[in-house]
Amino acid sequence: MSHTRPANGSSYRWATFTSLFFPVSGITFLLFCFVLVGCGYALGPAGELPFDRLYVRVVNNDSLAPQAGSLLSRALREEIIREGRTRLVNSAEDSDAVLTVRLIDYDQIPEAYRSDDTVLAASFRLSLFALAQLNSSPSGKTLLKETLFNANASTMSSGLYEAPVSRQPMMTTSRSLARTIAAFVNRTEL
Repeated sequence: MSHTRPANGSSYRWATFTSLFFPVSGITFLLFCFVLVGCGYALGPAGELPFDRLYVRVVNNDSLAPQAGSLLSRALREEIIREGRTRLVNSAEDSDAVLTVRLIDYDQIPEAYRSDDTVLAASFRLSLFALAQLNSSPSGKTLLKETLFNANASTMSSGLYEAPVSRQPMMTTSRSLARTIAAFVNRTEL
């Protein structure tokens, strides 16, 4: 039985590489797993919230943003449900905490102008500003002082005579603002 060896010896080099690489990579992987498990790493925020049931009041719209209050109310409830750390209830009497949100300002600022007409804006930036406060329902103690939150979204018109669709950026801005408020509320610890 004759064994032939390639002229450049590449099979020998490959065999040496694989015999050294795979055990080293396996040991490295096992060490990495032990480090992750040993340090107590856990997904999501740590700690217990001071409340289990949350009541979200209807958002008061003191700004000039059209329909922003109802959009933010719905998005805020969806985000709190999505995070899953608290249960939403239908009344303040059944809750451990009450979240109150008030929209205070709305801006629509031009970002870009058309090359053929510098008076008409081609895109706008929408900004929403809200104040949120979280109170304990039974005791009335303030868990989260009135805090300012804001969110931005941009919209662009594609044609010269076409107005930008403003509902989609308003929905995007409301969802972003709701995500920020819900994340902050779900990390409120005593």
